[in-house]
Amino acid sequence: MLVVGGVTSLLGAVVGALAVSGLDSFLGQAEEGVGRLDLPTGTRLVVVGGLMALVLIARPSGITGGREARLR
Repeated sequence: MLVVGGVTSLLGAVVGALAVSGLDSFLGQAEEGVGRLDLPTGTRLVVVGGLMALVLIARPSGITGGREARLR
């Protein structure tokens, strides 16, 4: 979750946690067969691992890039 969101900021940790948790939950339900979507077992592990690898290659500092949310 920190790898995806960004290690250096609290905002990155929150964004990463929401993104990875949401994706993992959705893919877990899809593996069990929701509606017309029925994925093979283990798909969520492959997709989440691929997402982490993609973020590490494309954005080594995470989705937020180390930026922090500021209050005015």
